[in-house]
Amino acid sequence: MDRRARINLAYFVFAVVAMALLQQWWQRAQSVEVVPCSEFEKLLSEKKIDEVIVSDQRVIGKLKAPQGKVMSILTRQRAVLERGAQRLLEKETLAEDELEEFRHAVKPA
Repeated sequence: MDRRARINLAYFVFAVVAMALLQQWWQRAQSVEVVPCSEFEKLLSEKKIDEVIVSDQRVIGKLKAPQGKVMSILTRQRAVLERGAQRLLEKETLAEDELEEFRHAVKPA
């Protein structure tokens, strides 16, 4: 496999991983979780609820900030991901050593 093909393959792998992370985050952000009334009241008192909808059978609250592992990974790795994206925008290609540096920087916690 020549160098150009490896770089294109690396872009493809990076894109697939990024899309999977975003899809997982989006799915979690859209999920609904039933919580006890006491926990809902606690979240309200802590001002973690952004919006409340009251109907005759339910009380629905929307959290201000999504909570979950994917969001924490994206937040924790934000600087590294932004640097990688900026390099790609500037150069439109990355050398193998730059890709390796990026892989080492984005380590799972």
